[in-house]
Amino acid sequence: MIDRNTVPVAVIDDDAATREAIVVVLDSIGIAAHTFESAQDFLAAPEAPSYRCLVMDIRMPGLSGIEAHRRMKEMGIATPVIFITGHGDIEMAVEAMKRGAADFLTKPFRDQVLIDTVQAVLSADAARAAQPGGQHAASRHRLEQLTPREREILVQVAGGRRSKQIAADLGITVKTVDEYRSRILGKMQVGSSSELAAVAATLGLLPPGP
Repeated sequence: MIDRNTVPVAVIDDDAATREAIVVVLDSIGIAAHTFESAQDFLAAPEAPSYRCLVMDIRMPGLSGIEAHRRMKEMGIATPVIFITGHGDIEMAVEAMKRGAADFLTKPFRDQVLIDTVQAVLSADAARAAQPGGQHAASRHRLEQLTPREREILVQVAGGRRSKQIAADLGITVKTVDEYRSRILGKMQVGSSSELAAVAATLGLLPPGP
């Protein structure tokens, strides 16, 4: 699991030169980024929900940016997306914005345009978190995106139970529990079981202490 404040941006593009160029530009102003060469790789990463901003090509082999954005919503990943588009994809990008994308950049774009757009998204994210109850509301929203089984396992993990104990209770394998645990940490945007416990406590999911 990444530290979402240290590495807030993910860059998803099948072109290695484009990925590297974006990382260099963002690094020049102190914004760290991780890269993925396909949308499939990004969606399969346990840390996928932890990023605060995605810069994603709209047209890629395999899973397109548009389809990836749709699947993100299904998975409960609400990270703002800035699409990178060719001139022929502008209509597609506008439609994506109507469906919730944050913005789009038309190739070739200037470095300063990229910087301004990413900074605007990160600033908006920080402003939402700083609002009274912002963090609690965000955690409640993430909780609502979990499946019933994920919520069940979340409570047990947050309560300090080991994977072996949870597996025995639910009649599943330890490996399956660990996979659930990783997915839950990602969806709730926390880096450890102790952080998950703290969030669960604020949401009233754990019984009061003695």
